[in-house]
Amino acid sequence: MVRGAVSGNEVMVAPDHVRSMGFLTDSAIDQHLLIRHREKDLVPVIKERPKLPGIGLDERTAIVVHRNEFEVMGPSKVAIYTAGHDYYFLKQGDRFNLSRRIAIPRP
Repeated sequence: MVRGAVSGNEVMVAPDHVRSMGFLTDSAIDQHLLIRHREKDLVPVIKERPKLPGIGLDERTAIVVHRNEFEVMGPSKVAIYTAGHDYYFLKQGDRFNLSRRIAIPRP
């Protein structure tokens, strides 16, 4: 999870906040994305750490991870950030392959 610095909420990656609970490794996750207008906040994080996928979760919306894929659950959206690109949104029922870093087309 990004944010959480003692010095302020605007600090995206504080030295003492580079590890989270370990449920989803090698990724950068931000929360309250759309409700707090944070859509562009993960862009510099992924530019600095291009090997990580960025995942922006809005309120009342989550991802359910199964191995190398996740599915979006909830009424809002999840933003995906990858190196060299801006971001795009996934919605309820959309899936994403974490190892290939691509959205999985719906059948």
